[in-house]
Amino acid sequence: MSSPDFLVVFAGKPLDGFEPLAMRTQVEAMLRLKPAQSEKLFSGQPVVIKRTQDKAAALTLARELKSLGADVSVRVAPKTETEASAPDAPEVPAPPSTHSEPPETDAGLSLKANEGFLVDPAPEASPPVLDLSGLTAEPIGETPLAPVQTIDAPALDLSGLSVSELDDAPLMETADDPVPIIDTPDFGLDAPGALLETVGQSEPVPMPDLSALSVRASDGDLLDASEKTDITVKAIDTSGLEVQPN
Repeated sequence: MSSPDFLVVFAGKPLDGFEPLAMRTQVEAMLRLKPAQSEKLFSGQPVVIKRTQDKAAALTLARELKSLGADVSVRVAPKTETEASAPDAPEVPAPPSTHSEPPETDAGLSLKANEGFLVDPAPEASPPVLDLSGLTAEPIGETPLAPVQTIDAPALDLSGLSVSELDDAPLMETADDPVPIIDTPDFGLDAPGALLETVGQSEPVPMPDLSALSVRASDGDLLDASEKTDITVKAIDTSGLEVQPN
């Protein structure tokens, strides 16, 4: 019996609160899965993602997959002598390391730094040749850039106008239009302060028949002894009061 193996097992479903499609996309990108490997991993059945004797590596991988929403657990599987002599089963590739060197693909290709342009740029356009031989530049002084134009004001003939003093006369003549007389009907309005009549007619108050009723003396008190309140009459000293006529 050799040292035990640690199995990183994916249950085939996402953890509670995670969207299945988003979890699958992130796990595929992290593990760099091929289509066949992705179909096997997400078949809905438990799948061993990694088998290693390094416990820390197994726990690290499981923790990273759980952060993406995958339902992953780490199990211990003792390795027998028969299993030790058998060739290792193919595993899903582990996530690439984060070192600065370019990652290598399964086909032996590697990525290198981009140099130059993917598409040849268009040649730079030559600036146009301008003929400036007829232009001169003078120093800027106090003179304006454009000459000042003088606009003559038009002459107005005011000889026929006069201003008189303002008196009480109106500026316009008032029109003497007669005020029409309106024939108003008699609304029957009362004098100011008069009381308004009651709306509606007063109804007679019904008189009940009390001929069959009789009043007799009470045999006891209307109040119980517990409901009575003793009132003590206080004597008021009025000897110092005087009554004077108004």
